[in-house]
Amino acid sequence: MGNSEVEDYIAALKSSRKFGIQIVCHKTIEPVPADYAPLPGGLHPGIEESLKKAKISRLYLHQSRAIELVQRGKDVVVATPTASGKSLVYHIPTLQRYLDEQDSRALYMFPLKALAQDQRRALLEFYAHACGGASEGSLFAAVYDGDTRPNLRSKLRKHPPPVIITNPDMVHLSMLPYHDSWSAFFRTLKFIVIDEIHTYRGLFGAHMSWILKRLIRVANHYG
Repeated sequence: MGNSEVEDYIAALKSSRKFGIQIVCHKTIEPVPADYAPLPGGLHPGIEESLKKAKISRLYLHQSRAIELVQRGKDVVVATPTASGKSLVYHIPTLQRYLDEQDSRALYMFPLKALAQDQRRALLEFYAHACGGASEGSLFAAVYDGDTRPNLRSKLRKHPPPVIITNPDMVHLSMLPYHDSWSAFFRTLKFIVIDEIHTYRGLFGAHMSWILKRLIRVANHYG
């Protein structure tokens, strides 16, 4: 949708008998020039190739800084607008660690199933490009949620992929109470990614905080 189409759509809303009276504020936010940074040093050649195929030759400054902090073992919160490349902030360190060590795993938590499936597709594409279109890409990341078949759940527990994509309720109900069944995963867990963190507020936020405390306790138990 072009600028003129957006302007026409907004004008139609404002002049609408039904919706116009419901509009309490209309404000245009001017664009802000982006701050860029070069790609971090020491990236695996496969990751550089994957970024190249995505036509990414540099990063936003917040991406570069966040990735550097993650690689130094720091906990990071990224609070930036939609479509600002937050996913790369965790995809790059996760894949870098895996390509360097192989025995490295990550837990991605999303509040919605649709987000989990979208991220799985994006991550598998990123992985496939980094590994030259490796056919085992589908085994790199798996979604573990209420729709996951029982036989696949058992397989994921016994032979967990490098990335498990799930939601807080599944961690609370299906992973932490049976952590001994997930020992292979927790022993090599290196990254915990929480997307849409702003949704965890009030009672839901308090519930989430206890899930994280239990998760960290279990991860520490397995080293």
